[in-house]
Amino acid sequence: MEEITIRKALGDIEKAKLIGEIEKAIDQHDNDRIELWMLNKKIIASECGGGGHRDYLLSREEAKEALADPDEFLSSMAYDWAANEEDPELAAIQWGGEETYSGNKTCKIVVKKNYYGYTPIDYLRDRNMDIIYFENSQAAQGWIDEEEGKSPYYLDQNEAGRPTYLIIED
Repeated sequence: MEEITIRKALGDIEKAKLIGEIEKAIDQHDNDRIELWMLNKKIIASECGGGGHRDYLLSREEAKEALADPDEFLSSMAYDWAANEEDPELAAIQWGGEETYSGNKTCKIVVKKNYYGYTPIDYLRDRNMDIIYFENSQAAQGWIDEEEGKSPYYLDQNEAGRPTYLIIED
């Protein structure tokens, strides 16, 4: 991928066609997004977020992959970028990577809060802000079942509903 400016690469931006996008929810006012644009047989990956904006002209091979399966191509890009973040595991989940672990190895729970406009994501932590580990996925699921069974659930300010949980291998 070659970094370029989208105006230079596409010329008439109004005629460009959006062929795919993926978003990483960070908070209510700051989401990262990757978009794929096409114009005149050129494919551009556009990264938006963190107060910046970068555009990349895809090589012919990358463009073929992007056109064959835009969602898969965007996911692959997002996971590559997540690998360079402070916590790659949480970053990948923020980009939409969600596979629940089921097994006998040590695991932890990711808490996805449900606020209007954004979804904060973090590990389940104790009062000292240390990550809580579970012996296996059954123990973690037991904690989730107990938590979800509590009634009534009181919403925080601007919270839209109960959090959701994801069990991941440690």
